[in-house]
Parts: sequence; C-alpha cells; structure tokens
Amino acid sequence: MPRVFVYGEALPGGADAGWFAGLPASPASARGSLWVRQGRPGLLPDPRQPHVAGWIVEVPQPRMGVLDALEGGNGLVRRNVTVRVEGRGLDAESWVLERAPGPRQGWRRLKAPGWSSMKPSGS
Repeated sequence: MPRVFVYGEALPGGADAGWFAGLPASPASARGSLWVRQGRPGLLPDPRQPHVAGWIVEVPQPRMGVLDALEGGNGLVRRNVTVRVEGRGLDAESWVLERAPGPRQGWRRLKAPGWSSMKPSGS
C-alpha cells in the first residue's frame, strides 16, 4: 500500500478527510514551506525549511487515481517526499508544488507550521 503524506484539507476535520477515513494513519511532518491559493494549501518541499505538520496515511492503490484527480492540479503534482514519523525518516508520496510560485501565480506563503493551525477551531 502506498504511503501518502497529507497536510491540507485531507487532515482530520478537513473538507477532503473522508477520502482517508478508516485508513491507517499517524502524525508526520515534512520539511518545506506552506503556500495557499484559492483556499487550498500547497507544500513546497525544501530540506532547509522547518517541518510542516501533517499525517502519513496508508492508501490502497486503487484509490490513488481518485486522489490524483482530487489533490492534483492547482499547481500541485504527486512526488516522493521524505517525512518524519516517530523520529524516523520515511518515503511517502504527496501532492506538492513542483517549484516556488512566481509572484503572478496567486500563491501566498504562510508562516504557520501546518494547515490546521490556519483554520478556526470548530471548522
């Protein structure tokens, strides 16, 4: 089963969390910077940046195509990233920014360590 790092609306309580309901998951983080455009986050992996909080989820292969359609686009592509889970590094797939967004692409860099800290409590 592929391991997937989620960090945005797929987190528990997010709009896309249902796609991951009932799947094995653990808190995780990946180094990079978090960006937002049109209310959706994008991770720009960068080993020199702080950790961005998220979850690592084991996803059945048949569901990956659906997730490509859901999570891909809006400037995001599926890539292999290194995540930290319980103090050790693991490889996982995630939908991330391929390169730093240009000033006219509409992305805004966030200062928060994770998407859930940007959302009001109760949402």
